[in-house]
Amino acid sequence: MSKGTGFHVVCIPLNRKEIVDFLYPDQPTPRGASVQIVDLRPSLENEKKWSRKLRENPGLDTLLERDHPRYLVTRKHTDRLVPAEFLKNDPEYLTRNLGGWSPVFFGVIKAGEEDWNSDPLLRHAVKQKSYGNELQYLGADKQLVARRVKLECDTESAEQPARSIIRLHDYRETMQFTSGPGAMMRYADTLYENLVSDGPLTEAEGNRPGIPRQVLTDELLSQMVRIEAERRRFVADAMSDEAGHIR
Repeated sequence: MSKGTGFHVVCIPLNRKEIVDFLYPDQPTPRGASVQIVDLRPSLENEKKWSRKLRENPGLDTLLERDHPRYLVTRKHTDRLVPAEFLKNDPEYLTRNLGGWSPVFFGVIKAGEEDWNSDPLLRHAVKQKSYGNELQYLGADKQLVARRVKLECDTESAEQPARSIIRLHDYRETMQFTSGPGAMMRYADTLYENLVSDGPLTEAEGNRPGIPRQVLTDELLSQMVRIEAERRRFVADAMSDEAGHIR
């Protein structure tokens, strides 16, 4: 079956012998095809692209654009699709008898034509739906978001929350929030402290609006996802001290 080079919703049964032999034992060096997947949160690179657009046009349309799937696309090797610590901690994780059920990977993947035929995981992928190169999606209802912006941010337009997001992105750069696990966790602590104590980030600063709690909460969740992703990367790369520090 030719799957083509676009995005596909796929289900991969993980208990196939070829896949088990490929994933066990796990190795620090990434293996398998490098594929694009739709992740839980925007990558930093894509979020910066969105932030630049927000600075140019701080309106509701740009605000809602953050949830477009193209900002959620990231790249992984196929041996990193299953978190390595699951495999480390349980040699039978992929082969345990679950009463007729078997472990699967389910997600959206884009890979090269040759990868579908040569990669141990992709060879067993069952295509559920094909999107081509442009992902279809249903975003938030624009009118509903406009009402919530007015209710929750006490403003008639989306410009103020957009400007508060720009302020947050400027602030996090001063925190060097991606320069190692320590900086990542300090930034998460700062966000949490501002949330629980209505700290300085929640207050206006000159002509810059305060950052709403909803924005700070979302940013804290994003930062926790980044920290967990870093921890899992350390586990997969056999960097146990670094992974333990985050844990």
